[in-house]
Amino acid sequence: MTRSCAPDHLSLEAGLEPGFWRTKALAALSPAEWEELCDGCGLCYQIRVEDPDTGETALSDVACRLLDLCTHRCRHYADRHVRVPDCVALTPENIRALSWLLRSCAYRLVAFGVCLPE
Repeated sequence: MTRSCAPDHLSLEAGLEPGFWRTKALAALSPAEWEELCDGCGLCYQIRVEDPDTGETALSDVACRLLDLCTHRCRHYADRHVRVPDCVALTPENIRALSWLLRSCAYRLVAFGVCLPE
């Protein structure tokens, strides 16, 4: 699987192989490479509400209590599942099934073979 475009500065700043997301399958990414894909938008921390009858999800105006509003990152990432038991981990195995993620999410884009924006 080869992707032709995406900003190389991401991997360079993290000390990773430039353009790793272009040449590796999701399952082959190291944990560091997977984490590096996150663009830090913070929107995955926004609480969603699911309609029990239709299964549709809608965004609420509430975010996870662990969201740092300055960095758009989790304040307790390593133990987030202990602090927030229903926290959904984004993984190469489940990313394609998480339809509530924004279409602009870097994880989704890479999972579906779409180039990352500059």
